[in-house]
Amino acid sequence: MDLVERDDVVNLLYQLLTDSRRGRGRLAVLNGAAGSGKTALLHAFTEWAATSGATLLGATGSHTERTLPLGVVSQIFQDAPTDPETAAHVARVLGAGSSAPVPPDLAVEAGSGLHDLCGVLLKLAEETPLVIAIDDVEYADLASLQWLLYLSRRLRSARILVVLNECAGTRPVDPRFHAELLRQPYCHRIELPLLSVRGVGRMLGEDPAAVPERSRAAACHALTGGNPLLVKALMEDLRTYGWPATSADPPLGVDTAFGNAVRTLLYRGDPVFLTVAQAIAVLDEASSPAMVGRLVRLDPRTVAQVEHALTAAGLLLDGRFRSLVARAAVLASLANENGRYVHHRAARQLHRDGAQVTAVAQRLLATGRIEEPWAVPVLTESAGHALRDGQVQLAVQQLRLAYDGCADEPQRARIRALLASAEWQVSPSAVLRHLPELSDTLRDGSLRGREAVAAVRYLLWYGYDREARDVLDHFRTGRDGLDPETATEVDSAKLWMSLCYPPLTGGAPPGSVLPGAAGLQLQAVGALVGALTGNEAATVSAERVLQQASLNATTMGPASAAVLALIYADRLGTAATWSATLLQAAAGGSAPVWTGVASALRAEVALRQGDLAAAEDHARSALASMSAQSWGVALGCPLATLIRAMTAMGRHDDAAELVAQPVPEAMFRTPFGLHYLEARGYHRLAENRLYAALGDFEICGALMRQWQLDVPALVPWRAGAARAYLLLGQRGAAGDLVTEQLALLDDGAFRARGIALRLLAAIRELPHRPAILRQAADVFEAGTARLELAYALADLSVAHRQLGEFADAEAVLRSAHQVADECGAQNLRHRLAAELAAAPPAPRPATDPADIDALSEAEQRVATLAADGLTNREIAGKLYITVSTVEQHLTRVYRKLHVNRRSELRYRLRLDVSTGRARTHNHVADPGAHPRLGAGCPAPRSARTH
Repeated sequence: MDLVERDDVVNLLYQLLTDSRRGRGRLAVLNGAAGSGKTALLHAFTEWAATSGATLLGATGSHTERTLPLGVVSQIFQDAPTDPETAAHVARVLGAGSSAPVPPDLAVEAGSGLHDLCGVLLKLAEETPLVIAIDDVEYADLASLQWLLYLSRRLRSARILVVLNECAGTRPVDPRFHAELLRQPYCHRIELPLLSVRGVGRMLGEDPAAVPERSRAAACHALTGGNPLLVKALMEDLRTYGWPATSADPPLGVDTAFGNAVRTLLYRGDPVFLTVAQAIAVLDEASSPAMVGRLVRLDPRTVAQVEHALTAAGLLLDGRFRSLVARAAVLASLANENGRYVHHRAARQLHRDGAQVTAVAQRLLATGRIEEPWAVPVLTESAGHALRDGQVQLAVQQLRLAYDGCADEPQRARIRALLASAEWQVSPSAVLRHLPELSDTLRDGSLRGREAVAAVRYLLWYGYDREARDVLDHFRTGRDGLDPETATEVDSAKLWMSLCYPPLTGGAPPGSVLPGAAGLQLQAVGALVGALTGNEAATVSAERVLQQASLNATTMGPASAAVLALIYADRLGTAATWSATLLQAAAGGSAPVWTGVASALRAEVALRQGDLAAAEDHARSALASMSAQSWGVALGCPLATLIRAMTAMGRHDDAAELVAQPVPEAMFRTPFGLHYLEARGYHRLAENRLYAALGDFEICGALMRQWQLDVPALVPWRAGAARAYLLLGQRGAAGDLVTEQLALLDDGAFRARGIALRLLAAIRELPHRPAILRQAADVFEAGTARLELAYALADLSVAHRQLGEFADAEAVLRSAHQVADECGAQNLRHRLAAELAAAPPAPRPATDPADIDALSEAEQRVATLAADGLTNREIAGKLYITVSTVEQHLTRVYRKLHVNRRSELRYRLRLDVSTGRARTHNHVADPGAHPRLGAGCPAPRSARTH
């Protein structure tokens, strides 16, 4: 017999059978939890006993036959090897007994019929040993139990072994049965425990030497409690689904073998087991014997006894289900009208006891309908908690149920607004079906407060800008009646509308960052406005918002606006960190809209930093997170980023497909449309459609001037137009635009300034170009704009070559090629590679070995690490010196080697390009500002890099 961890029990049964063969009758009571393997053990033992010469007589108790007199005894004699005369006599006795009145209890004296039946067995035992095996004896009828007691008192010298199986925790018909049975000196009570972790491991086929706590057996034991029936079912599921690669917990569902085994344990036991288990599953963490008893109208002591039995069976641990799938399997048995009734009673009971609204709402959801008015505010409040916890889908379900069950129209209007807010995060296009009703309730004033302000944002998202303005105007006239929190929300919505739809408000919003403003949303939008208008406090305000926000469904909006402010302020390193944080937080929630927004922000940062592959990946993820319709007017953001990335990578056919996609007309009344026009303009430049490109840039500029939002930090449209004019041969027009852009720039606009300087170099005479391009390269390097740096270095190489400075041209060209390769700008990389291959051999430069020898040992160590791409702080940490010392060393290195930037060091030092590593940039304001380039832009020969 292959019975895991049952050797001691089997050996004891063998010994008892041996004793009975010798004329010393024995009685064994096997007690174990449901599913513990009692039946399998009894079956295996009786099979062996039959092969060893014993006569087997068996019976099985059943809950449905508990009232059938002598039902178990009849089964025993059904296969008894008696002669015809004896068989006829047994049949008469059983017939008379089954029709006789059922004794009220075991105290009633047995009749002569029971004596005759015992005599038959005793006589059979004289011829051959008997094994009488009764499974589930707890369900035996009272008359059969009385006969068993009668037989047990006559076993002392009989060659009979009686083995009784009983389920732990199940009450017999008469509790005196055990007392009378166990007082016999030859009766043995045998406990059948559940399996240990090692026992489960043996069933799984694990190495016995495996450490239990670290094995899969430990995970299985935690789910099953060591119950063999559950372990076998789990093994079947594992053969079907396999183990997951990243977790020790196997994949299980309600309809798997494991789920079915859980229900089997309950169905084949006493009906009270299932009733109590269902109540525990419904109440879950609120479960207690008293609560369960009130719910199902049972005495708490009875509930406690059933809980003990379910714990012994491995289903419960500390009064709750061991696994979620076990609980779900039990809840599935309630999927009917009775189940709704139980859930409703549980919700009402918890509500009256003052339980948390989330616990009450969970039970209300299971009912699928509202039957009492108190349920509506409970569901609404619970939905608010779910939104703050990032459980948006749950909030949607609760609000839908509250809306369907609410009879009060003003309250329904408020719930509809909340539902629209939640559904927008899951599927923004779902809000469209709510907009007509929301607009009506906004106009008639039945919807007010924060819910009305939230509805304004959805109107703006889908281009209903005039309707949104009307609502906010309505708030303006009734502002005195608003609470402070709602008033702040209204101010935030107005500021956001003036930024997103400047035509509605007659121009751009004021440039105040509102550092003391209340509310994250107002602070974030204020920071965004400040970043566009050059307010130096904008980045501080944006970072404050991000640090204060505990990222969830209710704060992702302000956090996204704050990251966008950092992007427009050219704080790309900080923006990269926070956009990645937002993306991680959004991916862990259930709101696709925030996953899309965070992906779009991460894509824009990657594009500006020159990581084209990452820009493409994140932009495509953003567009895939929801439909184009769901994006509303914000579609222009990820679409523009992807078009720019495809254009920079030379994939013009892919860019053309994106440009051909339809976009909302309302988008062109928003800054999202400006980004789209700029991206389309550069795509058309790449396709040599110069006049079409120029048209896009000039439309962009006309809109920005009309909106009083003509700031290069938003869209440097003059740079694109100037590039088009240069390609058309109109240098004068290009120069005017470049001069205008430089005049408009504030000190922190790195990217726009660098782009303008690169264009300025193309306009100026050849001898002046290298100096201007070096300034542009320094600006791009400080601002971590790697792709723009590659273009500037490429232009600088051309200028050096045209001036006959071939060694410098080659060194810079190699730098440009490497940066272009790191960015994934394939067109530019191939062009530069061709130029490198075609360039005539240049005399090796400029740096005399004596110059390198002039470096001190410390300067050589710092120079080598800097050429290898390490930042000053990384060099300081590696060499155990201060950052200031690194800067001083690099300043002397630059002077001695006649170089202007780090990218030239590797070639001056004869370093192999292939050993270089991509640098990590984290820009902060540079105290060594160049007097002509403005604050934050390093001087050409400065050693201050970050």
